[in-house]
Amino acid sequence: MTLIKDKIDELFQDVLSQPNGLCENPVTGGSFMKGESGEDSIPYQKRAAERALLAQEWFAVHGPRNAPPLPLIAWEWDEMRYGCTGGLETLIGFYA
Repeated sequence: MTLIKDKIDELFQDVLSQPNGLCENPVTGGSFMKGESGEDSIPYQKRAAERALLAQEWFAVHGPRNAPPLPLIAWEWDEMRYGCTGGLETLIGFYA
């Protein structure tokens, strides 16, 4: 296991203990129907979380030094894009 996969497994423990039904991906904030297949399956949601965290890590290493972290959750994108801050933070929100 990698550190990221271990972290994702830890974050999904709460989701796994819930009954089937509407759940939230603890990394991306996306909603899904637990107990379904395809995009709603736990393995799919874990892969989406892993890709998001890897993208955030890549951006932290290769992005501008003074840039804020790449947001993972949709409301964070909107806050950065349409917030009053402008500048680099807004650009990062659009990049996300």
